[in-house]
Amino acid sequence: MGSGTKRNKPCHCGSGKKYKRCCEGRLPVSQTTTVDFGEPTVVNGYRIGDGGEMELLRDGKVLTPQKAWAGSHREKLKGGEKPLMRVPLSPETLQIGEAAALKRYDRIFVIDTNTKFIGDTLLSVSCFAECRFRKDTGKEVFEYKFLGAFDFQNGPVPKCENFAWHLLIQLTQASQDYDSSGHYVIITDSDLGQHSTYNARSEPYFAEYQMPDNFMLSYATDKGRSLSNKVIGLCDRTASVMWQQIENGSNSLHGGRSVEDGWCSQIRLWLNNTDLSKAGWFRFAHLPIEALAAPRTE
Repeated sequence: MGSGTKRNKPCHCGSGKKYKRCCEGRLPVSQTTTVDFGEPTVVNGYRIGDGGEMELLRDGKVLTPQKAWAGSHREKLKGGEKPLMRVPLSPETLQIGEAAALKRYDRIFVIDTNTKFIGDTLLSVSCFAECRFRKDTGKEVFEYKFLGAFDFQNGPVPKCENFAWHLLIQLTQASQDYDSSGHYVIITDSDLGQHSTYNARSEPYFAEYQMPDNFMLSYATDKGRSLSNKVIGLCDRTASVMWQQIENGSNSLHGGRSVEDGWCSQIRLWLNNTDLSKAGWFRFAHLPIEALAAPRTE
């Protein structure tokens, strides 16, 4: 096969672009399934099903790890790896690939927060979206929808991102579309080193709050080519635009609601006003967001 033919083939990273317009000339992206047995364990076999299901074996017996995740990374020029995406897997049902890992969740949310100073005010803008897989004329389509945003001032440094997750979780649980028996994942681009700890509920993800039992955190950067990378990039760009609009006065810096004795001094909620119910997207209610930004009182 000539090099020209290879360059015009779909890129191996899964972006959907031609190789010559995507990863040509860049260090390759590796797709991985990683497991943690909690102790040294001998694995001398595996089985992979037609749908990407995977079993790890020792002498023909199926092994179940304590933790597992699907991921991707790019080699660094100076050595080491740059994580691009990581999605928790169920240890009992291992899967290969990001799509298979995400499909185990009933709702997939993505959130990104941009935080900078405007004068003496520390302004954070968080944008969130929903992703899903849908059948369309016999084919499976991955799609996403921008659902809303909130901006808050003088948030809890250095945990402004985690505070944003906390707000999103509370908004989700307060929605008429929330199902306490459903499984939810939040894709974010921060605090990767602590995700396993937060997902294990061994440490709080913010203040004294543990991850709810039916929520998990996933990781993606906006630098990759995976499904998660694309949507986290959308949220990042949208948050940047909104932040700039507030900075240049297109949106008022003082249009939010004051928070008394809270984790921020002012907060504002923006929701997509499109009728989402007909299309099956998750709907958030217009809540008194300032109440969610205050510590819980017993």
